[in-house]
Amino acid sequence: TTAARCRAAADGRSVVDFSLRRTHGIDAGMKVARVARIVGLDGTSNVAGAVRYGVPASGTMAHAFVQAHGDEREAFRLFAEAFGESSILLVDTYDSLRGIDRAIEVATELRGRGVELLGVRLDSGDLAELSRTARERLDAAGFDRMQIFASGDLDEFRIHRLVHEERAPIDGFGVGSSLGASKYAPTLNGVYKLTEVDGRPVRKTSVGKVTWPGRKQVWRAADGSHDVLALADEPAPGEGYVPLLEEVMADGVRRRPDPDLDEVHAHFCREWDALPDELRRIEEEPARRVVQVSDQLRATAAGVDARIAEGV
Repeated sequence: TTAARCRAAADGRSVVDFSLRRTHGIDAGMKVARVARIVGLDGTSNVAGAVRYGVPASGTMAHAFVQAHGDEREAFRLFAEAFGESSILLVDTYDSLRGIDRAIEVATELRGRGVELLGVRLDSGDLAELSRTARERLDAAGFDRMQIFASGDLDEFRIHRLVHEERAPIDGFGVGSSLGASKYAPTLNGVYKLTEVDGRPVRKTSVGKVTWPGRKQVWRAADGSHDVLALADEPAPGEGYVPLLEEVMADGVRRRPDPDLDEVHAHFCREWDALPDELRRIEEEPARRVVQVSDQLRATAAGVDARIAEGV
């Protein structure tokens, strides 16, 4: 969800997964790289994840690389010599404005040798103001095609403000902590509960833990405005409703193999585009999904409650 919202907030600008060092273990980092492929992010800093899932490997230089050299310009030169036209120079290790000027110096040197650098990266400070200054100085020096990349504790809300409110001339964003370790929903409040035993519907009725009985189907309205929770054997609640669940296991055996990631990505795009605007809006408290419960499911629940009350 965060990956999708970051991509939406960027409004066509690139978004790269920078989360590996923040994730809760290697397996979690690989799963984020897979999510990047499904959602359609432009790259991941996780090289193993890039190889496994077909996501472009993407990253920039480290502050430690700059600090390891006695001179910031020399660090830029050596990095550019190694990575050529894919080089994005990190300019904020000491002073961002001075770093921008030094990056321009090195870009000018490399241009004289036939190499055009890709861009600069801002990682701290007022990203909107710094990006405007960087754009002005790069353009004035004749580097209007060099990109400005931003990172540093970004999430979908900050990206949205930079793009839509502050109109910052930023071409791409690297998102780390908020993508790899959710601060909005650190735990998912979902558990497995029995709903049917040998064809007999069952449910819990304890306070705060009430469940709906029986096997279910979820139907989505054609206009995407709401979903309907119903029993699995109920017909569609109306014309144009689409079922969201399919049986993937039978007698402990998978009924079909996993779809490949191209199929999953295409499915994500269709489902995202079908969501109402109010659910895709980047807000601190987005609108809640409307889920209706079918009359037949409510009647089944009432029958289970009566049986429980009778002790049967």
